[in-house]
Amino acid sequence: MKQIQERLSTYIDRLERLGAKFGSDGVMLSTSITNRELLVDGDDDRITKDPIMYPLFQHNMFYLVTVPEGTVVTPHAHDENIFRLIVKGSLLLNKKYLIEAGTWFAIKAGSKYEITTENGYISLAGYTSNCRTRRMDTGLHGVKKISEKTGKQVAKKVPLKTTKKK
Repeated sequence: MKQIQERLSTYIDRLERLGAKFGSDGVMLSTSITNRELLVDGDDDRITKDPIMYPLFQHNMFYLVTVPEGTVVTPHAHDENIFRLIVKGSLLLNKKYLIEAGTWFAIKAGSKYEITTENGYISLAGYTSNCRTRRMDTGLHGVKKISEKTGKQVAKKVPLKTTKKK
């Protein structure tokens, strides 16, 4: 079989032709993509490559984010598109999308979203230019804990600290 090299130009063409679109709620899920073009490895036809149908090349910074069990990330929005690939665990996005390991999702800039995780998760997170941390003046988004006894959210938010110089 003739070797055909996948190039950035053919990858971008595939994204433009088949790429997923944001839903009306600003969410894009890998599980919603039905028109896949799986590629086979050049050396072994049993090894497939499933292109991520989202323009990852728009993101400049990637992190492995570990979120502990019983965490609730309260509703918030980012001023840039965000990308997450769940590599371990699971989460509930916007109280309606169960996202499990191996699934990626993207949130459109300006779209509010919230996350709840009972068992915790690890994600590969992509940002374009702004990954908020406690080192920034803007601080973190609100995070709540789920009560171990009742399984319900604890009303008190975890205090958010900033490192503003006085």
